[in-house]
Amino acid sequence: MAKIIEFLFLIGIAVSFLPIKVLGLNLTLGDFFYVICFILILIEKLKINNLTFYRMNLLHCIGLYFLVFGSIISTMNSLNPLDSLSTILQYIFSLTILYYNVKYLIFMNDGYFRKIILAIMLPLSIYASINFLSFLNIYNYFDYIIVTGSGRYSGFFGNPNGLGQFMIMNIIIIIYLLYTEKRKRIFRFVLYVSLILSFFSIMLAASFGSILTLFTTMLITIIVLQRKIKFNNKKLISFTFLFALLTAFSNRIIEIVQNSAIGDVIRNRLATNSDGIGSSSMRMDLNIEGLSHFFQNPLIGTGYSQFSQISIYNATIHNTIIGTAAEAGLFGLIGIIILLFFPAAYILKLYFSSDISIDRNTFFFFLSYSIYRIIATASTGHYINREQWIIILIIFATREHLANRNKKWGEGA
Repeated sequence: MAKIIEFLFLIGIAVSFLPIKVLGLNLTLGDFFYVICFILILIEKLKINNLTFYRMNLLHCIGLYFLVFGSIISTMNSLNPLDSLSTILQYIFSLTILYYNVKYLIFMNDGYFRKIILAIMLPLSIYASINFLSFLNIYNYFDYIIVTGSGRYSGFFGNPNGLGQFMIMNIIIIIYLLYTEKRKRIFRFVLYVSLILSFFSIMLAASFGSILTLFTTMLITIIVLQRKIKFNNKKLISFTFLFALLTAFSNRIIEIVQNSAIGDVIRNRLATNSDGIGSSSMRMDLNIEGLSHFFQNPLIGTGYSQFSQISIYNATIHNTIIGTAAEAGLFGLIGIIILLFFPAAYILKLYFSSDISIDRNTFFFFLSYSIYRIIATASTGHYINREQWIIILIIFATREHLANRNKKWGEGA
């Protein structure tokens, strides 16, 4: 049974990235695999009478309760209750059904998260490759999906910011794998190529929020780690050679970029950054409007996915925390803050704990991802994508699993 659940879950991750909405709803193909896994897990636990498996970490439970409670009471103000309910159900799905899928696999082997993040990385790297081939005019079959009217790339994620955020997720995963996978040269070569293509996709998206999020995440993580970069001779020679090449050909590189399609994408993005829904000034105005609405009626919000109906701009708030405050009220705000900040706080506590140890690379990965998700809230809307939750859910599951373990997290069973 365990092998079947493992296989179905990994397939679910892979197909969930396909640009297909089932029945026109906010359901992915992956959701059906997650539900099947959940049912199989439930059958297995009922057979051995182990329903204690369905307990949750206290803060996970409190965060979920506040988020759902605030969302439901705010639905009373909703102009379209079905839209609000759809968003609420997606949060519940990720934080319960998807969580128990992750928990089951982590309880079998806490090193299993490596397979999970590989399953996430593979389709994202393929999408980054498709963007690159499209840019070179080698393969343009999906251009009607992945390129917007302004020339910015949105990939298969609906908008350029979505592409940028998923590529950041991929970059964090790849960096971790590069640190931990030492022996397989071909695989490491693929990782390096995927890393470059993921950076390139962010440039094609021309998402300034994503670029700022990526560099801020890395900066904060490095500051927290306070780790010194140690160069051996090979690294020093490679770094010096690469820097010399970039310096020598810098004028040519800049000229190529300026005269290429990506130069047009960036110029168009800069030209439209002062107005329109995607502009920074418009987003700031929406944030101020959302905060104003929250302070006017802090307990009950507009209902999820309803702020655009009352906004003078007819637009949604591109800030997860402010958007939740405006749409789900104070209770929803408390819930989302707990769910966002607890993972990073727990990872830090785990790292400095003398009782339970965690290896440095694993710590770097989970802390980077937790910080990224917090920073990303400043430029993203509802946090309802299942795959973006998975790594956070691994942290929640491990919180329950490692209490009486003496070995390092990430070393496997």
